Amino acid sequence: MHPSAPKLVIQVLGMLLLVTLWGCKTSAGNPCKQTADCRAGLVCFGSTCLTQQAGDLRCRQDQHADGCRSLGLCTASADGKCIAGKHEDCLKSGICDKLGFCAAVAERCTISASQDADCRKKHGSLQHDQCAFAGLCTAKGGECVAATDEDCKQSVVCKADGSCAATQGRCTLGATTRADCNRQHALRNPCKEDGRCTPKDGGCIATKDTDCTPLEACRRLGQCTAQEERCTAAKDADCRNSEACKDLDLCTRHAEGTCAAADCRKTRACRQLGQCALIDGRCRAGKDADCQQSEGCTQHRYCDADESSGQCLRSKQEGSGGDPRDDAIILVISTSAMLVGDEGEPVLKMPSRAEQIRSGIATQSEGGKPGSLLIEPLSQRLQRIVELERKRRLASWRTAGDSTGEAVVIADEATPYRVLLEVLYTLGQSGIGRYHLMAMKGTEEQAAEKKEPAPLDLPSATPPFEALRSPRALALTVLIGEAGIAIKTRAGAIASGCRELGPSVTIPKQQTHHDFNALATCLGRIKREFPKETGVVISAAYDTPYWLVLQVMDELRGLRGQTLFPNAQFGFAR
Repeated sequence: MHPSAPKLVIQVLGMLLLVTLWGCKTSAGNPCKQTADCRAGLVCFGSTCLTQQAGDLRCRQDQHADGCRSLGLCTASADGKCIAGKHEDCLKSGICDKLGFCAAVAERCTISASQDADCRKKHGSLQHDQCAFAGLCTAKGGECVAATDEDCKQSVVCKADGSCAATQGRCTLGATTRADCNRQHALRNPCKEDGRCTPKDGGCIATKDTDCTPLEACRRLGQCTAQEERCTAAKDADCRNSEACKDLDLCTRHAEGTCAAADCRKTRACRQLGQCALIDGRCRAGKDADCQQSEGCTQHRYCDADESSGQCLRSKQEGSGGDPRDDAIILVISTSAMLVGDEGEPVLKMPSRAEQIRSGIATQSEGGKPGSLLIEPLSQRLQRIVELERKRRLASWRTAGDSTGEAVVIADEATPYRVLLEVLYTLGQSGIGRYHLMAMKGTEEQAAEKKEPAPLDLPSATPPFEALRSPRALALTVLIGEAGIAIKTRAGAIASGCRELGPSVTIPKQQTHHDFNALATCLGRIKREFPKETGVVISAAYDTPYWLVLQVMDELRGLRGQTLFPNAQFGFAR
């Protein structure tokens, strides 16, 4: 053998090995599990090998578009995520405009800080103060970090969620054991409520499916799999087994780890609430046209899409002082669950309607006490929302002279009056003093009873209510019962026919239906005699359906061209 032959053989084998290894790499457009599977210059994004340019384009489009637009996450990383890869990503984002996070540092947008004073300034249109809010008071490496526990303890996040310890440049829970994660931190228990039971870098993360499966969010929203350090809906089976699939048609796993509808336009959320667009894995109100075709618009004038909340709001051109603010809390009561705002986890599961009438939901819910009207899980959720929003100054629900927040209650039309009382009582006890009531679509029988109101036409010679004359307030009360609608005053009950006092029901039922035209005529007569009166107390039997209460409320406010008694309060039937 020639002396150089062994060397030549080794070179040939080496070349063959390189060719073999190159041949194992996947080209653009082919499936992959990680970027290492792809050829040089490609990234594994969405289980597909892509060029950097194609990956960046994915981050700017489809389901990732909102993250790019809002948070500057517009560049595809080597590990298949959308990140803030350059300053230009941040400068065009909403987080730059609102919070001043205009510099790309460590794959995210943040404030550019060269000295500590930069961290203590207010930035962006919201005048965000990183030091006061998140304890990030020290400039290091071009960004603001938490350098001491004392900085964290003075921050909003410490008071809001217990992040009071400085760990690796940020304020954390200071967790080092599972026991640390499984205890109350300010307003939340990370393990029990979110499945985040494993300590990491001072915080708590989800690493085991067994920590996720006991959660309400698993049973109801399909968030049963530990993935990317949180409990999420990782596969279609998670969603198909959830109550969200059964009740809301959300049966398909979305890329954002949520359960969504294959077509939001075919859901009840679209038909009733105008939430017809798939945005960030959920059905939301994406444009005014969706809201305007919904029952919320045709019945209650919720016709304008609000991009930030994904909800349909009252039309701003109405200019009514009674319309809900844009920051109002949305409370949804379906036949199966009660949900607050855009939070994923329902407050509680609704018992049967018979049980709601017999015992209410306050005494049956976790922490409920016999005879109490306070729904403890709802109260805790509301208080947490109000406190967090107040702390973060993103809302003004508890301003000087106004200790109340505002809520929009959207309930199934069959919801019993007893539940309505408990919900409104809980709202008040939680610092929510103003509310607006909406109803979901009812049954055909209910629709038959609700008719388009006729114009109010009072006879010119209506006998005056002389018996009601008093220097004191009228004390008007409307009671909704099985036999009809009774109207009472301080002087006594108004008899049938609405012309004198007497023991009979003021507005008897007509066969099986309530006579709303007669109710409007009677209320108009009372208003003409007592034009300065605006208040009324509404009461009903526990089993009175929600839609009927709303219909009576509408008549009391005045649907037929005349303002009657708009200031309504709710009471118990006696």
